[in-house]
Amino acid sequence: MRNNLSDWWVALVEVHSLKSMDVVRFYRPVKPLCKNHYLFDFVKRSQQVARIPEFRPENYLVQSKITADSTNVGSLVLPMQAVRTHFPVVGIPSETHAKERLYFTDAHTNEWIGAIAVSDSNTLSYMLTFGRTYHLKADDAIRFYRPVQPLNSRHFLIEIQERGAARTDPSQSGSAENDGDGHDSGQGVALL
Repeated sequence: MRNNLSDWWVALVEVHSLKSMDVVRFYRPVKPLCKNHYLFDFVKRSQQVARIPEFRPENYLVQSKITADSTNVGSLVLPMQAVRTHFPVVGIPSETHAKERLYFTDAHTNEWIGAIAVSDSNTLSYMLTFGRTYHLKADDAIRFYRPVQPLNSRHFLIEIQERGAARTDPSQSGSAENDGDGHDSGQGVALL
């Protein structure tokens, strides 16, 4: 039996040309034909990750500065209005649920999973890891973009702006309300 199962698995991988980063999902049908009846699906992540993300000015969403508190606590605070405007998939009235997951790809095609929560949380997670990887410091900034071909509705692009870099708004709007300064008098949402 074991040999038949491994042969079946090898054949499945070969027939669908699956690679190491691809994901295979197994499901139970609503009305199974027998006890061990499953459905499967796969996502070819290897093809999606290989694409270079496109940071187009028209897809610019918002920029947020890194503060000293951000680097110490490990979370980035975005103004509540910026989250509601630019991340509409995040439905966080704090009364319904505490966190939402978002998926990010940076300019080097690294993928990051972040939790976004109402800013009462002091949990160390996503932003601290990201900050250490890129050695983010106070006055650096992260720009958020909508991807040209998103992996899903919760997928966004992030670009690092170091503090010495020119600070121009890629959307060309000249509006200061597009930039989060990390200070929102408690009316923000933390990206963890």
